[in-house]
Amino acid sequence: MAKLSLEKKTELVAHCMGTTDGYIKTARVFGVSKCGVKMLVAKYKTNGVEGLSHKKGAYSGEFKEFPW
Repeated sequence: MAKLSLEKKTELVAHCMGTTDGYIKTARVFGVSKCGVKMLVAKYKTNGVEGLSHKKGAYSGEFKEFPW
């Protein structure tokens, strides 16, 4: 999937959920894959707008120091 700004992701999700266009038509309009649209809509439904922002998979220093 092409890199999209948070604004574009929000626009994409609003378009998909607010119109009768399905995943495929929304994907064509925004130039992304159908799977990318499904993923963004699912993230939005689960976590709202926060779910659309990119988060790196970094662990906190506290977690790294935990003695296993």
